Amino acid sequence: MATYRSSAAGVNFVPYERPEGAAIGQEFVLPITKAVANGDVFILGKLPPQSTLLALSVDVPTLDTGTNSATLTAVLGDSEDNDAFLAAGSSTFHNTDVRINSFVADGEDGKVRGTIAGALPKIYTNAADIRLTVTGAASSAASTGTIKGFYVYSTRPRYQQPVR
Repeated sequence: MATYRSSAAGVNFVPYERPEGAAIGQEFVLPITKAVANGDVFILGKLPPQSTLLALSVDVPTLDTGTNSATLTAVLGDSEDNDAFLAAGSSTFHNTDVRINSFVADGEDGKVRGTIAGALPKIYTNAADIRLTVTGAASSAASTGTIKGFYVYSTRPRYQQPVR
């Protein structure tokens, strides 16, 4: 079991660099360099405190290359709930590339294998991360490929206009 961090997972949020109330898009890239194992956690991105996750798209390469006996399963969620967006057993990642997103219904393009559950938009009070967690061991684990995608979030204003 290992934890891997994407290019966006190390982002530091400086208040004056992020406008409040604006929709902000963040891309991420996470190269896979070792065989994927049960319990591996891929941290795809970070969300600042007082933010709302609006949309999410994740492209996952073939993680289990077993031809007839591929068994690897994974969940997509955040640091509060590891299967908030795609529950265990609802998607298997073998013998094909997979796209999971909140834009296209399952099967509408050549890659989509999972649609984000009805959990978006999701409001965060504290800082959080978006993560893909392997929940079932691979029969023949892939050791190369790149997980990539993007997410869109908004920050909430700290102050409200006074009511008159």
